[in-house]
Amino acid sequence: MSKEMPKQSSQKQEEKQKKQDRLAEALRANLRRRKTQSRARKTPSEPDAKE
Repeated sequence: MSKEMPKQSSQKQEEKQKKQDRLAEALRANLRRRKTQSRARKTPSEPDAKE
C-alpha cells in the first residue's frame, strides 16, 4: 500500500505539469492572437474618405 502512494503522487504531479504546459501554451497562443489583432487595428486598412 505504501508503494502505491508515491506512484499516485507522481501521477498527480505529472497531470499537474501537463495542465501547466497546456495553460502556458494557451496563454502564448492568446498573446500571439492579441498582438496580431492589435497590429491590425494600428495599420489603416482603408484611408478615410473625407468629404
